[in-house]
Amino acid sequence: MEQPVTPRRPALLPAEEWAALLKRRLDDLTRLVSDWVWEIDRAHRLIYVSDRVLEVLGFHPHELVGRRFSDLGTFASNRNRSLRSGWKSPFRDLIFETKDCNGRARSFLVSGLPVFDRETGAFEGARGTAEDITERKRMEGELLRHQKMESLGGLAGGMAHNFNNLLLPILGLSKKTLETLPARSEERENMEMVVRACERARDLVDQILVFGRRTEIKRDDIDIHPIVQESTTLARAMLPRSVSLTETLDPTTGVVFADAAQIGAVIMNLISNAVDALDGGKGEVSVSLSRVDVDQDIDGVPAEARTGPNARIRVGDNGKGMDEETRKRIFDPFFTTKDVDKGMGLGLSSAYGTVTSHDGVIVFSSQPDAGTTMDVYLPLVDRSVERHGDREGN
Repeated sequence: MEQPVTPRRPALLPAEEWAALLKRRLDDLTRLVSDWVWEIDRAHRLIYVSDRVLEVLGFHPHELVGRRFSDLGTFASNRNRSLRSGWKSPFRDLIFETKDCNGRARSFLVSGLPVFDRETGAFEGARGTAEDITERKRMEGELLRHQKMESLGGLAGGMAHNFNNLLLPILGLSKKTLETLPARSEERENMEMVVRACERARDLVDQILVFGRRTEIKRDDIDIHPIVQESTTLARAMLPRSVSLTETLDPTTGVVFADAAQIGAVIMNLISNAVDALDGGKGEVSVSLSRVDVDQDIDGVPAEARTGPNARIRVGDNGKGMDEETRKRIFDPFFTTKDVDKGMGLGLSSAYGTVTSHDGVIVFSSQPDAGTTMDVYLPLVDRSVERHGDREGN
């Protein structure tokens, strides 16, 4: 077995020049690797941080020298591994949670080796690397959420079909019976309540089927502007007087490949949620439509969005906004902050499913007492391009 070769100083090269050469090599390597390199002393204070930290955290290395990891964030136990040894044993891939210079959460996998005095064996510190896994964790969370919603969608869709088979004869016979009852009678009023309850149940089934993707999607090349305009007009007619609705719709936005009815339902859902966020008080809801060229390098644009021209439908409100816990679950099916009799928690999850099935993305921004903005991105298509084979059967 070959032994590793230890670099030897050339006989004619002065020690100072050899040390400078080794330092240059180290500096080059720390700049090339994607991880940032660190070293701590026996008091656990950082005594070296590579320049890479400026790119991933926004801090200059000299801003971190003298600080401890505990000053920057916290280590999370990873597969029952932790820093119980106080840095005196080798460790690998411990999750470290911190924030960058702009206050955004970042996650790193930190690995390290202890350093001991060669003569006394005393602990001198440790050195290692930190790999940025922020984007990986986000994508893993997104995948887990997709899988969960896919599973729930299949279950909910199957149950909805069975429920719909039971509901249809009840609704049909109730309407027939209603026609035979005398006007203004107690029996007619009772039957009218039965019919209304059945109709609400039918609407619930429709939402569940959309969420479970068990309804047929009839997509075609459609001009997005009339769809948004019609949905906004319908929503305006149903708004309470205390809510004002403003719209800024670009009629030249373009064409999307979509099911007009389902996209209209998405817009109505978003407007309805914006009104609910006002909590019955006065407020403003805004709807805008514009053409945007998506570049995934731009902040705020989701990685799942198709690059190039997109139609962006934005619905905003100046309501109560959402706290962090609500933001984490906003698209979860059957999750709602509304009273039991005011919501089923399917509006946003069904909107999410619809937009995703149209090759689009839906994102939001919200803070407590600062309102909420929902953005729907739908890829624009070129009218001049004939689209056949891959669209048949969609």
